[in-house]
Amino acid sequence: MNVLFMGNLKLISMKLISRFVEDYRCVVYDERKASKLQGKNVINYMKEKADDEELSKLFATFDFESVIFFSGALDGAIRVFDELEKLESAIHESRKYRVKQFIYVTTNDLYTPERNQLFGKSRETLLETCEHLCKVYAEEQNMKFVILKVPYLYSMESKENQLMRWIDDGNHQKKVKLRGLPYIETDFLCEEDLGELLIRIIDEPIKIEYEEMFLSGENAISYERIAAIIQEKIKDVEVIYENQTTCIPCYKKDKTARAEYGWTPKHILADDIESIVEENAKERKTKVKRQERRRRYRRIEDKIRVVLEIIVLFVIAELLNHYTRGNVLVNFMDFRLIAVVMMGTMNGLSAGVISAILACVGYVLLGSVWNQWQILFYNVENWLPFACYFLLGAVSGYTRDMHDDKVINIKEEHELLEKKYVFLSELYNRALESKDNFNSQIIGYKDSFGKVYSVVKKLDTVLPEQVFYEAVNVLEELLENYSVAIYTINPYSDFARLNVCSKPMNNALNKSLKMSDYPNMMLYLRDLQGFVNTECIENYPAYAAPIYKGNELMGMILLMNASNHQMNMEFLNKFNIISDLVCNALVRAMGFEQFSNNCVEGTQILKAEKFKEILNVKTQMQEKQYLDYVLLRLEKGEGGIKELSDRVCRLVRNNDVLGMGEDGEVYLILSQTKRADLAIIEERMRKNDITFKIVKG
Repeated sequence: MNVLFMGNLKLISMKLISRFVEDYRCVVYDERKASKLQGKNVINYMKEKADDEELSKLFATFDFESVIFFSGALDGAIRVFDELEKLESAIHESRKYRVKQFIYVTTNDLYTPERNQLFGKSRETLLETCEHLCKVYAEEQNMKFVILKVPYLYSMESKENQLMRWIDDGNHQKKVKLRGLPYIETDFLCEEDLGELLIRIIDEPIKIEYEEMFLSGENAISYERIAAIIQEKIKDVEVIYENQTTCIPCYKKDKTARAEYGWTPKHILADDIESIVEENAKERKTKVKRQERRRRYRRIEDKIRVVLEIIVLFVIAELLNHYTRGNVLVNFMDFRLIAVVMMGTMNGLSAGVISAILACVGYVLLGSVWNQWQILFYNVENWLPFACYFLLGAVSGYTRDMHDDKVINIKEEHELLEKKYVFLSELYNRALESKDNFNSQIIGYKDSFGKVYSVVKKLDTVLPEQVFYEAVNVLEELLENYSVAIYTINPYSDFARLNVCSKPMNNALNKSLKMSDYPNMMLYLRDLQGFVNTECIENYPAYAAPIYKGNELMGMILLMNASNHQMNMEFLNKFNIISDLVCNALVRAMGFEQFSNNCVEGTQILKAEKFKEILNVKTQMQEKQYLDYVLLRLEKGEGGIKELSDRVCRLVRNNDVLGMGEDGEVYLILSQTKRADLAIIEERMRKNDITFKIVKG
């Protein structure tokens, strides 16, 4: 059976493919000119041109049973512009040639708690479209699709993965740049463990048409801990946090792979990283030794070359002088002098002086053939050629050395200027950022009365649900943060109930929070003070502000996440001011509601007009995905609405709403509830003899 590997194969080594070669023929469709994925039962098919015809020819040549496509977004790659095009071509050919199973290995960084920072960005939209494309083909084309969502991949062999790049930067440059914030938790999966799961999926294909799996290496680790491990293993390493929240694989897992294939990761990062660091250090030492050896050989080769040039040129000059000695036409030329100038100009002062010495020796030897050598030295006139040889050799050699030194100095000056330019450019950009920040602060200060007025006007309502709705809008708009959540607190319960939250948080937050799980935060809130998560406590919100009436804590306003530039005193002051305005508006609305005659006499059922207002606000919040709700129509029963009111009020939460409809029927709004949760509610209602019908939800 043939298996095709394609896509982003630079992160994959033979460790993964070796799991397949015993039972399958592996075809590697690699875009690199020199693929390292080579071995027994492995066929490399290099991509030569970007067209569908070549891919179609590949599928026609081999009868593939399974295709494994590795996403370009693996390891947090940002630029994946052609991901959809490549995936669509691969799926189209797979469907055309009846491939039974298509496995798409992609990143899990779309599902991080910081996803609100990504919301609406092109990369997220593109990758979600890729997943949706697989789902559509699975439903319409009778193909089986498996989506494996993985964190950072690492390997003992591949040098392209993110972990190896960090270690390599630490060993070579003594500087490591970590993209995430220190407290963000990520995960690492060994490619051998991934290969083990892939072979099991191919051996036992899934029974349904489409399945998603979140894979974890069981190596939950924060970026701060990664930095500590690298600094522990590699001495004198500087770690720089780039303070990003996008494109970062996270620690997220499900039980699908374990339940269906009995798969669990065997490699532990803490055990592997030491051997990876040691292997990288050995490789670096070997590489340094190899480079040093090459430099040494190059120096020896240069010296040998210069010596050979001097000897050959000296021999040629002597032969020319010998054979042209009696020739009147060239008798005026001294070939030794030409050789000296050439060697000095080409190879510097040392070569020029050595050439001059050889020229002098040649002059003496050739002159002693015709006359006694003593005459050459006793006659002062014969000293002139010696002086000329040394003078021209020294001048030409010195000129060459001076030129080389000038080139080196210019290069060093250029590097220095480049470093200065980079420094000044960064300084200029920081100055621009500071300028923009100061401008925004000045504008905000000058316009503060207008902003306060607009906030107060939006919150000026006597309907608590309307205050919740407007509060989220105000907090998101003024704070530029989309992780807002507002909880209400019952003084007789240990749980806080979610009333409303930002759209990106709707599926990420718990509908109820056990306050005893957050002792550090509640210590501040019960003292009616704001809380800031400066210690980066795990699972705690970044900011929290109390909603209180007198000395009683009624609720809390939370910012679940905050970027690096939002963790400052200016942002805290702005958050506290807006939270106080929301608190005052909410307390005022609740107080007005308490003293107003909005309920049917003798019951806690809201009158039709008031209930309609609340339902309209809930609908608006649901349309903006600030909350979920289910609307139930209750049967009055024989006891009438008073008895129904008493029974229902004992069962519902403080954020649920019981009211009368315009048709005279009694309705119940279950806030922050989905249709999937109705099984528990139905059981509770049945035990209390309450019959209902789902109207919406």
